[in-house]
Amino acid sequence: MTHAGTVQQPIMVRANRLGEAQLEFSMLEGFHVMAPYWVFENLIITGTCKNDSDCEHAFHVVGDAQGFVLRNSTIKDFNAHVKVNGSSGHYPDNGLIEHSNFYNQHARKTPNQVNLLNINSVDNWRVQSNLLADFMKSGGDKLSYGAFMKGNGRKGIFENNLVICEMNLTYSGKTQVALSFGGGGTGTAFCRDQSCETEHSEGIIKNNIILNCPTDVAIYLNKAAKTRIYHNALINTLGIDARFGSTSALIANNIIAGRIKDRDGATTIRQNNLIDIDCVQPGSYWPFSCAVDELYQAPYAGDFRLQKGSLILGRGITINKKMTDFCDNTADPQHPDLGPIQYSNGRSCLPLYRE
Repeated sequence: MTHAGTVQQPIMVRANRLGEAQLEFSMLEGFHVMAPYWVFENLIITGTCKNDSDCEHAFHVVGDAQGFVLRNSTIKDFNAHVKVNGSSGHYPDNGLIEHSNFYNQHARKTPNQVNLLNINSVDNWRVQSNLLADFMKSGGDKLSYGAFMKGNGRKGIFENNLVICEMNLTYSGKTQVALSFGGGGTGTAFCRDQSCETEHSEGIIKNNIILNCPTDVAIYLNKAAKTRIYHNALINTLGIDARFGSTSALIANNIIAGRIKDRDGATTIRQNNLIDIDCVQPGSYWPFSCAVDELYQAPYAGDFRLQKGSLILGRGITINKKMTDFCDNTADPQHPDLGPIQYSNGRSCLPLYRE
């Protein structure tokens, strides 16, 4: 796709409603977007390759493809559903992925990288209000990610996402990390401006719910400078790892059923988090005796109806003068609740549970 749209007149690929257009790709890459201002909406796209290594990406966004938008779509059964990277010194900055579902229907049998959103070397990308789930890898190193940004990018945002490592697929010796700035690192030739001193800088992870990632951390920072992590709920995961000397982070107002660990020279400032390290038991892949068991009705099943509000209501510190929660409801910035849902505002916000 080499024809360029504009900010005022982007090129649209869309259906009127989700489900009206269903695409099946049995190929290495589906949409290869190389020009600016393309918008994709209301699509259902499925990878149908017999060999998982033959279905790499539904979208490959490269080079001059700035202003890319993907919204209100369902993408399933690829190794890296969306791949983003630079080319010949050009970078597809300022992308947006929102209100979409990304998952696989089986563990990917491939030695290739498996990560639903593989975003490299770009600035100002926003990933918001999506479902990221079931991204297991059964081949190669068996390590996979829900989404990462790396390669010396800047100012990326993960916001209001629901990440469930084990939704319909269950653990069988595989390792999954939910969200990351830095991922597993980048070769120098592929980093922006051929500099990998930092993998990502000035990134934000806020208002996300991360569930049932029992084999590794919910959030991994690898050479991630000036990161801010706030108002997230990390449940049935190992917590947060920050690694290497160029990593620095403010971690505040989160609910963490796990721990925060600084490794290999990383530095984090931790403020006003509800942390329960008793939820992490060596050799166990299910939490026990956790504060979140009392906090919510049935958090491991996605029932976030509040049960014991005294632990979180109004206990947050001010992060921003204006703030919204997981459901985009406004909140009191002076006395916010801990975690991604602002129960104190009296508005409904129940991500998974239905009466």
